[in-house]
Amino acid sequence: LGAAAVDQTGGGVRVVRVLPDSPASRAGLRVDDVIVRIKGQPIRNSRDYSDAVDASNRQMEITIRDGRTGQVRTMMVQLRY
Repeated sequence: LGAAAVDQTGGGVRVVRVLPDSPASRAGLRVDDVIVRIKGQPIRNSRDYSDAVDASNRQMEITIRDGRTGQVRTMMVQLRY
């Protein structure tokens, strides 16, 4: 995916790093976004995040809470293998 994240108080994981030219970067994921769902499953902590990314194949739907506006949005991330 190309994004490092840490546990966020209240649930989800906060993105702390997005690698350049990564699937996360190409999809528009940014530092301070909070990932709350991946492929419809709630992301409560960094363990959930890691498990969801590991289980993903070529594409995943991610729901985030924008770190700047607080708006919730969904994005599709295309993984390359």
